[in-house]
Amino acid sequence: MTIDRRAMLAGAAGLTATSLLPHAAQAAAAPDGRKWIIVNALGGLADPNVKDAADPYSPRVLAEAHASGVTAINCTFGYVAGPADPFEASVRDIAEADALLRRHASDLLKIFSAADIRRAKAGKKIGIVYGFQNGAMMGKDASRVDIFADLGVRIFQLTYNPANALGDGSMAPGNRGLTAFGREVIERLNARRMIVDLSHSGEQTCLEAARASKAPISINHTGCRAVTDLPRNKSNAELRLVAEKGGFIGIYFMPFLDISGHARADDVVRHIDHAVNICGEDHVGIGTDGTVG
Repeated sequence: MTIDRRAMLAGAAGLTATSLLPHAAQAAAAPDGRKWIIVNALGGLADPNVKDAADPYSPRVLAEAHASGVTAINCTFGYVAGPADPFEASVRDIAEADALLRRHASDLLKIFSAADIRRAKAGKKIGIVYGFQNGAMMGKDASRVDIFADLGVRIFQLTYNPANALGDGSMAPGNRGLTAFGREVIERLNARRMIVDLSHSGEQTCLEAARASKAPISINHTGCRAVTDLPRNKSNAELRLVAEKGGFIGIYFMPFLDISGHARADDVVRHIDHAVNICGEDHVGIGTDGTVG
């Protein structure tokens, strides 16, 4: 079944770039892009010259974000890897992120819905979409989805690179696929209209999750394995199935776009071109996996 972009807007919280392209396209007559809604499907706001800043939203970073023309960014919060307790670390990180957004309310807006993205555009603010890049904070309790949904998380990546209780990541050697608990979590994510993200998943986990989800899913920062054969890039089968389910593919600006590890603009274009050929232009955009600033 194919679901067009407007259906994705209605059916999966409407937070990916494809959801907003029809609205943006109506304003394409503006030559400088000021009327476009532009969503970075995975990125961030930070100064690359300042590490671990208590407040990453410096005047320079905010000025550059506004100048870039971006309307909203899916930013990673919560546990990704390391020794911390995943649930506790995730709750704490969301609380700290909320405090920073309140401090910078004149520039930033927390995004709960597609309407909020349009509100950010109208108010000349940068929308911040809360996303996870690891499902480890679920522990063994799928009802925790409700906790994070109520805290404003809208995009949920099932795995990071290793395996977890939901499935295998792209670097897990077994490629075992989605677990029973992973299916339970996806069902809960669908019920709360959170977007299931499969960016770091292993191939079998990605395929099984795409089939299990009742709503469109995303691979919001990846490359194409047929162009560059590396584990973090997605196979044609993964790309095609996600698109057939009405989902979204975001091409990143990462070293994995070239086998040498030194990707250039031409490599980005090659991967976008391949993804469009496999998925169709309605299902392909950008998830830089990098910061503005």
